[in-house]
Amino acid sequence: QAALAAGKRVYSEKPLGVTMEEARGLMTHADRIACAPAAHLSPAVGAVQTLIAEGALGRVIGASAAIVYPGPDLWHANPAALFDRGAGPLFDMGVYPVSILVALMGPVTRVHGVGRQARDIRVIANGPRAGERFAVTVPTHVTALLEFAAGPTATLTASFDGFASKAPGLEVYGDAGAVALPSCDPLSTRYWRAESALRWREEQAASHGEAFWPIGVLEALWAWRLGRAPRTEAGFGLHVLECLSAVALACETGEAQTLKTGCMPPTPIQAADLAAITAAFGPPHQRSAA
Repeated sequence: QAALAAGKRVYSEKPLGVTMEEARGLMTHADRIACAPAAHLSPAVGAVQTLIAEGALGRVIGASAAIVYPGPDLWHANPAALFDRGAGPLFDMGVYPVSILVALMGPVTRVHGVGRQARDIRVIANGPRAGERFAVTVPTHVTALLEFAAGPTATLTASFDGFASKAPGLEVYGDAGAVALPSCDPLSTRYWRAESALRWREEQAASHGEAFWPIGVLEALWAWRLGRAPRTEAGFGLHVLECLSAVALACETGEAQTLKTGCMPPTPIQAADLAAITAAFGPPHQRSAA
């Protein structure tokens, strides 16, 4: 807020806000805001977007996403905030697959959610505060159902309680084909495509660089230089946040929640786009440290 008031452009860490009220307060400066994550700009997601647009999957029926592990208290030196309001596995990790799902299938209209909490007290396992106990105030295992305006549905599991999971990061299936992503990060180039109902083959999208994490920032800078909205524009971030907030409310109330916002799904980054970004700012991997 202070940076926007000073006339700056802002690339925000995910999600856009802790609450919808907070995020809506930023929208008066929406033309100067971009928001992480940029997972939907990964080469693998771009390849899947293209397959869907070309009709390779036929009519898209649905999707599933899973991001499950035992929790950041195992490695984080100060993890309490990740188990508090505005965090938990839904906001901390679910924001990645939800961003990808919205990019692939468009805006969400309604959500359902169920949340559970395996433990109400956690113990810090690492760092100078190891052994310290802290309270858990949010669900740590969330299962959600998302309904999309275009017709498909998607399930999402986000958990700090699962011991391990071999489920693909995200899978999209239509009536003529399916694809699966192993993870939900901007570095991802691998994906699997169904050759038949029972056999899959691994495919590789063209890499965007040795380390692609800075692409959200660089693409936003490039877009603003051209006078257009970034692919991580504020309206997209607001809709993703509303999805997460609505799932959290559904978990609390036991009732389905209807969303009020919408957004335009961003287009994939093309080779020409990346060449222009690289020409303007240098190769993305050289910007990682900066």
